[in-house]
Amino acid sequence: MHRRNPAAGTLLWIVTFACTTDSTISTSTGDLAVWQLSSEPLLHIGVVEGDSNYQFFRASSATRLPDEAIVVSNAGTGQLRYFSPDGTFLHHTGGRGGGPGEFRELISVYSAGGDSVMAYDQTGRKSYFDAAGNFVGSENVMPSGETEFPMDPWLYRRNWVEGLLPGEMRRRVARALDRMRPPVGVSGYRFVRVDREGNIWVGDDIEREGERSHWTVHDSTGTPIARASLPPRFEIFEVTGHDILGRWRDSADVEFIRVYALEKVDRPAARRSATPSAALAEGVTSTGTDTLILKDVRSILSNAVIAQERYFAGHGTYASNRHDLEWDLPDGVLFDLISAGGTGWLGVVVHRDASVICGIGIGSYTPPAWLEGAPKCAETTVP
Repeated sequence: MHRRNPAAGTLLWIVTFACTTDSTISTSTGDLAVWQLSSEPLLHIGVVEGDSNYQFFRASSATRLPDEAIVVSNAGTGQLRYFSPDGTFLHHTGGRGGGPGEFRELISVYSAGGDSVMAYDQTGRKSYFDAAGNFVGSENVMPSGETEFPMDPWLYRRNWVEGLLPGEMRRRVARALDRMRPPVGVSGYRFVRVDREGNIWVGDDIEREGERSHWTVHDSTGTPIARASLPPRFEIFEVTGHDILGRWRDSADVEFIRVYALEKVDRPAARRSATPSAALAEGVTSTGTDTLILKDVRSILSNAVIAQERYFAGHGTYASNRHDLEWDLPDGVLFDLISAGGTGWLGVVVHRDASVICGIGIGSYTPPAWLEGAPKCAETTVP
């Protein structure tokens, strides 16, 4: 049902896209420390068959209370499930409905300070619960681009960023991204995530099924400090200075909650470069054709919606791999599905000749403060 292992490792997940700057920070990977990740988790919660409290369906997020208890938002049942630090099920709260403490479409759970949590519903309602799962109160949030949640996806220039804290943290991350060199050998974007200490994790490439993904960790100024690898099929929910909480899927797509420990070592001094690298010089820059390209992007996103609905009609769920849509993209365009399930999906599209990137959310996978079915673009609004 659940197990602990004294050996461990951990890491982080996410998304960003190439950005150009007047100065960049670069380093040889040989200069960087290696942050070790074990192949076995510290904590593993879940079963394939058995007690339904340990069976997860669309576990969309998780957070920890001060006593290390874990609260999981199981969107498939509309429940917040509470587990002890050793992974034992304690109780659940919520459920589907429109009453106090219920959810029409549960999206995420966040720490709300102390031993309280806040759960966000697709209807735009924030509900608060104490450590025992008792409903404390709620408030409605109007959709607004200014709304910031700790784990919100965020489009910045050609970057898709997750794991941010609100306020000044967001501004510091923007400045760090401005200083980073764009990815090499990737069609327009790479993966990025921000941990609770403000470190920025940048993936080398799109994760391939069954393969470990490799990451470079940058500090809050954008300076590379370490290299690490993420276990296959593991998605980060919450990262501390010593471990990481997230969702792991087996080869049959069964969901489990896991915690990995992160073993950090001192890094060698990273080298800074005050001049743009060759890779930066080859990066995508803004052009006068952006407006025309964005019109094409709008059309592409509309076609993605149609293709997904066609797929849903035959499979009862939305495709999580864009290749399953059997849909040909124009040259120079990259479309990626960030997440998908039976009640919606989230995707992004980037054109290698444009300086912007656009995303779209459908159903329960629409991020907070996004308008469902409407393109959300970095820096520019689709006309």
